[in-house]
Amino acid sequence: MDKADIDVIITGYYRLQGNVAEITLYKIDKFFGDEKISFTFPLQSDADITDASMVTRPYDSIESKEYIPCRIVFRNCTILLNERTRKK
Repeated sequence: MDKADIDVIITGYYRLQGNVAEITLYKIDKFFGDEKISFTFPLQSDADITDASMVTRPYDSIESKEYIPCRIVFRNCTILLNERTRKK
């Protein structure tokens, strides 16, 4: 990571289990501060399940890279939506 001048890599995956989405993120730090964060949230309607199961952008190889310095802050919180606040 020092050779490429990279401070952190964030990667992850998601999995659909019935009407629940499971998301796992990995942070790989050049100072060995590796972390794993996993969380789940319910998919409340058939439309949510259908939307979550569709691949919106298939894999495409990266021809060139541009490094942009940035700071990412992730705060884990639970948000409960009722029918009035959900977007249709």
